[in-house]
Amino acid sequence: MIRHYASFALAAALAAAMNTGPAAAAGPPAAPPETVALVGGTVHTVSGPDIEGATVLIDGGKIAAVGRDVAVPAGARVVSCEGKHVYPGFVSAVSVLGLVEVGSVRGTQDYEETGTTNPNIRAEVQVNPESELLPVALANGVTSALIVGRGGAISGTSALMHLTGWTREDMTVRSPVGLHVQWPAMTATRAWFETRTEEEQNRARDLAIENIKRAFDDARAYWKARDAEGKAGVPRHDRDVKWDAMGRALRGEIPVMFHAGSLAQIRAALRFAADQKLPRVVRCRAGATRPTTRPTPPPRGSSAPACGSASRMAARRSSR
Repeated sequence: MIRHYASFALAAALAAAMNTGPAAAAGPPAAPPETVALVGGTVHTVSGPDIEGATVLIDGGKIAAVGRDVAVPAGARVVSCEGKHVYPGFVSAVSVLGLVEVGSVRGTQDYEETGTTNPNIRAEVQVNPESELLPVALANGVTSALIVGRGGAISGTSALMHLTGWTREDMTVRSPVGLHVQWPAMTATRAWFETRTEEEQNRARDLAIENIKRAFDDARAYWKARDAEGKAGVPRHDRDVKWDAMGRALRGEIPVMFHAGSLAQIRAALRFAADQKLPRVVRCRAGATRPTTRPTPPPRGSSAPACGSASRMAARRSSR
């Protein structure tokens, strides 16, 4: 484990030296990133074997070359990594980094909006680039995160963001990544904190599913009407930011990401996706129990990888 911490500390020191992180001291804009060579360490690559005694060349803030025979250009800053291990940065697959500062202080939480249908909420707009948790995550090896808002049934779109940058524009790698749907529990809870009867819980579940279905139906009708504008006898329709935000998901440009924590939820969400003929679907299965039978397959031509499991552990650990 010592070698892991050494590599994470090296990554944090490098980020601080390049002066691009949100925790950098206030002052004039930083100079352009320099050329840095990490020399002599054991490099653990993503798609290939480990490379001992390798050099990682970073030019302009991006990795330019990796290998044993990489030439170090004149003027580059050389960082000796002998006896250390160099890892790619972790990506926190489903995270609220930058949306929550102190869990017990409501005023520092910006991961949830009022209402149950909020497809127009954009995670990258909610992120606080000056969050004190971002450098903590960086020091533990988490360099990027898929930021996802919570709350309601349709909680908005997510954004892939680096954890360094002065502004959200600097940090954002891609947005939107997907439209997120929080699928309701399919079975009644009998825990001590649940005060509703099983019948009341089942009614609440059915109402939540109906609201999700109505939102997709309304968004599809809205876009059908908008696409018909300009034709003879078709009037102009007022814009609606909620249904505007769902257009890319309905067209298959971004996936619909269902958050489901049990096999019953996963099956119900996939049936819904098939009924709605959603072209791209992702199942977020963090915490789901291992199925003993194969779940109902997604619609033909869709993609349904799992997301948000092991890689979330790094973010949780770094946020403590």
